[in-house]
Amino acid sequence: MKKQESKFNPTYGCDCYKVPIQVESWDEVHERVTQSLLSQEQNGTKAKGKKSLVELDVPVAESTKAGKTVSAEAAAKKVERSNEKVHGLAAKAVGAWTKGLTQLEKVESKVRDMSADMPAGSLQAYEDLLQKLRGHTVAAKASLTVFEKNKTKDLLEKEELSTLPFDVADVKALQKQSVEVLKEVRSYFPKPQPKEKAKANPAAGGRRRKASTGTDGEAEVQAPAPKRRVGKTPP
Repeated sequence: MKKQESKFNPTYGCDCYKVPIQVESWDEVHERVTQSLLSQEQNGTKAKGKKSLVELDVPVAESTKAGKTVSAEAAAKKVERSNEKVHGLAAKAVGAWTKGLTQLEKVESKVRDMSADMPAGSLQAYEDLLQKLRGHTVAAKASLTVFEKNKTKDLLEKEELSTLPFDVADVKALQKQSVEVLKEVRSYFPKPQPKEKAKANPAAGGRRRKASTGTDGEAEVQAPAPKRRVGKTPP
């Protein structure tokens, strides 16, 4: 320090030396420390008889690319597993609801005609159930269509199926509800009139003997003519 330029300072009453100050940024310090650590690491590896990363000539760019490929395949397999679950739920829903939805749509016009004579609660339950089953069935069939298209695509090109707006519990609940609502609305339909029994056909059962009217107005039945006996003629 005494080699540096000095000057008497009356404030402190002594000589003050002009010492240069070195300033370093955080990036410079970080880079210097990092290089020092890497150098020590390489030296330690060489001391153990192993080759350093520089000597091995590791293709860093290709390694990164391979890592991204593995990550993409893992994500695609995750999508595939999710699709399998959505497909199973969609197939189960369509199978459970098809019959009930068909019957609900079959009586739709009759329910409209009987709406004035039907309780508002029963009519509203029918409308809500019909719309819900229609919407859910459309979503389920759309998922089934996309799943079938994915079968012709590679793993990384497969489309992810959208989450369905219902779960397994909804499938069973709506199936049971469709039976109950159909039974309810049908109870308000007019009962069909019993069919009259067909009158006996006079011509049925063969010929009948004609009755002749007597003088007293009562029907007289003519006796059948006696059968003619055919005998053998004497020789």
